[in-house]
Amino acid sequence: GNLVIENSDIHDNNQGVLVWRYAQNVKISNCNIYNNSNEGILATQDDESYDNSSMVIIEENNIHHNQLGISTAWMKNLEVVGNQMYLNTSWGLFLRNSHISVISGNDIHRNYCGGIRLCLNRFDCTLLRNNVIHDHTGPHLVQTSLFSEKIHETMLLTDNYRMLHSKPATLLGNKIYNNDLSYGDISDMIISSDYICHYCQKHQAKQACSNCSKVFYCNKVCRSKGTKSHEIFCNSFKEKYTFKLRLKHEDYQ
Repeated sequence: GNLVIENSDIHDNNQGVLVWRYAQNVKISNCNIYNNSNEGILATQDDESYDNSSMVIIEENNIHHNQLGISTAWMKNLEVVGNQMYLNTSWGLFLRNSHISVISGNDIHRNYCGGIRLCLNRFDCTLLRNNVIHDHTGPHLVQTSLFSEKIHETMLLTDNYRMLHSKPATLLGNKIYNNDLSYGDISDMIISSDYICHYCQKHQAKQACSNCSKVFYCNKVCRSKGTKSHEIFCNSFKEKYTFKLRLKHEDYQ
């Protein structure tokens, strides 16, 4: 069937938007998609077949604080244009075996695993152009011949099986910087970020995290909504950089 979603807040679900089998023309635009326990947007035919007429357009959305920003599989035609994808616990964008994919003009940043993961790309029809991919703890782009994120073994780009069964994406005019950051690098970056709210990304946030004092929030609402996604960094920072000292008064007499 056909589906148009515009100007909506979609949050606190399992998946924010689920585009499932037999979907044909789907457009998701100008939405705020956040705090969903799995994918912000999951678009899949789930029958491992390109014998479909699916056309999915995802444009000008804010997709943040989900387990995974956008995940797609077996889409015949896919356009992901002009979105903000940030602070998702896994990847900003996870592409699996789409036929024709155009990923253009997106700002993908501060996702914990990395920016884009591309799996089992069988066709020479995946174009990544004019995206800004930055400030990730992991890489800006990972491409493997494996379909499932549960399989950890990967094949090198030079592997013959890899080249026969998964084609490299075409990269044009992307801006890529500050990826593969360590937690120490991220703490330095946050200090110099002009007090950007860890949740809504607005400037001049003044309420510091009471545990690590490294991230800031606009108010109690942002603090409450952003606590879950901040927990990984917060715990790691406290473990590595916070020490408890037991001092006795008589030692300083």
